[in-house]
Amino acid sequence: QPTDDFCCCLAAQSGIVAINLDIVEQEQAAAADRLANDILGRTPLVQIGFAPKQIRLYRSGDPIRSRKLHPLEIFSGTGQFIAYGWHQKAGRPYIWPQRSPLDVSADSDTIPLVTQTKLDRFSAELFKVVPRRLLPTRQGRPAGTGGPQTIGERLTMLTKLHGSWKRAAAMVLGEAVEGCRNDTAWTVVASAAGRGIPDDVVWE
Repeated sequence: QPTDDFCCCLAAQSGIVAINLDIVEQEQAAAADRLANDILGRTPLVQIGFAPKQIRLYRSGDPIRSRKLHPLEIFSGTGQFIAYGWHQKAGRPYIWPQRSPLDVSADSDTIPLVTQTKLDRFSAELFKVVPRRLLPTRQGRPAGTGGPQTIGERLTMLTKLHGSWKRAAAMVLGEAVEGCRNDTAWTVVASAAGRGIPDDVVWE
């Protein structure tokens, strides 16, 4: 393991539910932590990157689909998250204060079981105290065209508008705000792969 600049991601298999609480405001993060403990249960698998943000791992009690409800993200059956690595902003590695996936089996009964009903209740209660963050939207357009866009939709729109994927990708990456940067980067990379954009262009 290098001392810095390394990263290891875990795929969110269908048997687990990864709850990413991408909340930077201390009081809101504390409230989210209490709600998660009360509604979803206390899990020994909590990962901390740049505190007070955290990722909590649970067992899946029924089919649960991945959803991005910024600043809440739910991964189950699709997606991935950083489990180990160097967090540049925190100036230290990602940590698991209690237990980690290296020493707890994914089907261990020490990990609480989460159902869709519990997740719905948790998200409803969470957004009473933590404001939602929207994905990038089209600004300054006439009424009827300024509705919310996904990152991919905005990238496609800018590519058509400017006639250049590279310019559009640079604009989308430049617009990315705290809490959306990873999603934006993955969307740009996936778009490049689908268009056959060479790796050196993507890196640039």
